[in-house]
Amino acid sequence: MQDVERDLRRIIHGMVTTDLALARRTLDTYYTDDVVLVHPYLVANGKEEMFEVFQMWTGSQTILTPEIFNTTYNEETKTGIVEFAQNFYPKALGGIVPLKVRLMSVVKWRETPEGMKIYHHRDIHIPTSFIEYTPLLGPFYDTTYRRIAHKVLTKSYQIADRVGIWSIAPALVSTAATALSYVGIKLSLPAPRTSVMEQIEQAQHLAEPVPAKPEPAPAKVLRVTPSTA
Repeated sequence: MQDVERDLRRIIHGMVTTDLALARRTLDTYYTDDVVLVHPYLVANGKEEMFEVFQMWTGSQTILTPEIFNTTYNEETKTGIVEFAQNFYPKALGGIVPLKVRLMSVVKWRETPEGMKIYHHRDIHIPTSFIEYTPLLGPFYDTTYRRIAHKVLTKSYQIADRVGIWSIAPALVSTAATALSYVGIKLSLPAPRTSVMEQIEQAQHLAEPVPAKPEPAPAKVLRVTPSTA
């Protein structure tokens, strides 16, 4: 594929916008009809459902613009990654409060009769970016809250450790679980989930070029020279 970086940037600018006509053109140009959008808060199946997500998000903002930091593409896996931020002014806050969230989009292409198109789109949010970029709260979170949180959390752990909470709590939970099992209630862990950082690492791994395997060394041929009597 040629000009992949250009296309990735056009895709982001075509989605992070309040111009629904541009969003529609972006979908029709770059996405398959059966595309799957995997978002932290929802899943959309098909181009029309994906457009409905755009309608919901863009219609909720007075201003919506992207800020692109980095683009990566792996030719081997046909996977592109874009790291960017969305700058938006929610109508729910009067359209005057600026907010920002940082995220990563992972898109996968496949061959179609119309050329290469995206059939899978996954968005990965950086949750703390909501707080970090919020006016007034963001600077307080960075400069004050984290310092206070460090002292509060570590001191709380030390006090609980001295009291013996970390020994008492497991015993109490184990006793409660045994009692609940008698009435048919069994405690179990939820299905394993992938953390945000693991998702990012997996996405970056997909975008890394696959190293070429070294060619095996040619086999040595043993030549026997017949001796003359």
